[in-house]
Amino acid sequence: MAIEIQGAGFVGISFEATWGTFVAPSIFFPVRNVDLLYTQDTSWRRPIRGLADNLGGIQGYSSVQGSIEMELMENILPYFLYTGRYGVVKSGAAIDFTYTATPTAWSTNASLPATKKGLSITVVKSGQVFGFEGCITTGIEFGVDGATPTVTFSIIGEDEASAALPTYVENVNSLVYGAGQWNIQIPTSSQVFDADGISVAIEEGAEAQHRLSDKRRPEFIKFGERTVTASVDRDFVNRTDYDAFKALTATSLRLLLTRSATRSVDIVLPRAVPETYEPSSLSSQGDLVRSSVQYQGVYDTATSASHSIIVKTHTDIA
Repeated sequence: MAIEIQGAGFVGISFEATWGTFVAPSIFFPVRNVDLLYTQDTSWRRPIRGLADNLGGIQGYSSVQGSIEMELMENILPYFLYTGRYGVVKSGAAIDFTYTATPTAWSTNASLPATKKGLSITVVKSGQVFGFEGCITTGIEFGVDGATPTVTFSIIGEDEASAALPTYVENVNSLVYGAGQWNIQIPTSSQVFDADGISVAIEEGAEAQHRLSDKRRPEFIKFGERTVTASVDRDFVNRTDYDAFKALTATSLRLLLTRSATRSVDIVLPRAVPETYEPSSLSSQGDLVRSSVQYQGVYDTATSASHSIIVKTHTDIA
């Protein structure tokens, strides 16, 4: 096998009906970074026996950890929502479907949908295949690079094994968003035009759980405390948001990306409490006065959720 550059690699995914049972990829998409790794907790032996050396290793527990970063695409996002801590409701017909993801309080990955117990994620490097099994979504971060929205999925999985080399199949509907397709609202229904940076992050505090049994890989994945945060970089024009920060006054926040009436990604924090507010320093005569606001997304009793994600797409997931 010849040495290859990273541009020759690719990624594909498929749902698993049985958690940890590998399924060959059926969906492929471009990525910006993949750092999924098989990890194992080796115990190194250093007993007292007349030596001061390492006497070897003992196999410990193993799991898959890492993330996938990509340009935000509405046709791919629902796959990761289904394998996350969400109740996902599909509506619509033909090629115009809507997936509404509402956060849940599930304790473990056992509560994932019956035919979507996890993702098999195939990563090809230098023509070699890494088949990551039992992967679930444990965090999502939406961000921006220039005018291009990005998304990073945090992943915990069960195991990894070699698999057959698939053929990358281009999905013509894997389109990215850009300038002119953004709508940031703070509060919701009130669009702002002075932001040039935003991130929304959902972290589920998940951990691989091992037990004394006949296998090294995890028995299950435990979800922990959910943390929802958002940050926005804006021009500083008045003290309104600064005073709201000082008073811990909650607002709402919406990030809406729209390609058409039937192709969009809509992220809403119905109750966002400002945690920090940092106006820029006075350090350069020619620089604009800016501000950076960090929010905590908290549980909203009116919507019974800390956030929601609504995806409109052609993707038809059974």
